[in-house]
Amino acid sequence: IPHPSNSRPTAPFNSWDPLGTAVLVHTSTDLDESGASYYGQTHLYLLSADGKVTVTVQEGAILDAQWSPSLSGPTCNRFIVIHGENARPDISVYSMSGEMMKQIGETLESKPANHIYWAPQGQFCVFAGLQSPALNGVLEFWDINAMEMMGYQEHLMCTNVAWDPTGRYVATFVSVLRQTTPMENGFNIYTSQG
Repeated sequence: IPHPSNSRPTAPFNSWDPLGTAVLVHTSTDLDESGASYYGQTHLYLLSADGKVTVTVQEGAILDAQWSPSLSGPTCNRFIVIHGENARPDISVYSMSGEMMKQIGETLESKPANHIYWAPQGQFCVFAGLQSPALNGVLEFWDINAMEMMGYQEHLMCTNVAWDPTGRYVATFVSVLRQTTPMENGFNIYTSQG
């Protein structure tokens, strides 16, 4: 992975595709040689397992990046990135085919999300705004094949989101163990369309 010679990148998170053929690597450095940011630089790279492909996917603040869990079908080899410096970041969907990476559809701008939760089959996705005063439990339910929002919900102080194994239902819950302020535990269950 290319990086400035006098900085040491760290990898805050990595995400392998379900077939094990590529990995998303999120790196950050403490120093921004361009002087554009006091907080250093962050990059998201796409690397093939055989080492033949290295692509810079995004530069700047990366909040989350997740591969579709699907092993076949139209969402196989797709991944989603939440990126941006502001309180309402942007979301981009990409597809990897062989050595080519391309963006699917337009960038979704100013979305109230900082976490990505794919349904087990990979068609549906929840973009969630968790543990942030600005986003505070906002949930958007998306059909990634059609690139359209199917539903919108809010679960105040939500800390976790989990899909059932069939991909028909989504559970959201508040866990006292993950809150910085005392709250009661609680949960909601939604259909895959919100």
